[in-house]
Amino acid sequence: MKEPKETSKSLPLVVACLSILLLVLSGCGSGSTPTSIASLHATVNLSVSPASVTPGQSATLTWSSSNATSCQGSGSWSGTIPGSGSMTVMLQGATSQPYTLQCAGAIGTTSQTVTLSVSPGEACTTTAASRKGPIATTRAIAAARHAVATGTAGRKPAGGR
Repeated sequence: MKEPKETSKSLPLVVACLSILLLVLSGCGSGSTPTSIASLHATVNLSVSPASVTPGQSATLTWSSSNATSCQGSGSWSGTIPGSGSMTVMLQGATSQPYTLQCAGAIGTTSQTVTLSVSPGEACTTTAASRKGPIATTRAIAAARHAVATGTAGRKPAGGR
């Protein structure tokens, strides 16, 4: 019986395939859990509480991640961020402040953004009484200047009051 001529060339391929099969099967039944694709993706959880404050007030930013190899902040914070933690943040002005956390895993990146907003009830409103305030003050200042100019400042009115 003649041996096929290709036997010597196909033997390394068969050995390689059997080796891969043994590696795959070695994890089965031995109590170990095979690595899933999902565990290679990073997950991110980011929150701010309270979600809205008045300018100058503080809120707590809290975050965590899993399966992350590195995390970066952007928006109102920046730089390398630890995988989990919390910090106090302050609303700096009358505009909202976004905070984004982006974490890289073995496969791709994941990010989440939260926004610290301005409390809606704190907007400036003008009422009829508040509009009269500056005018009344201006008139009082004008009257005081007139009294000083005419030498009547500090004198009691003619009625004796």
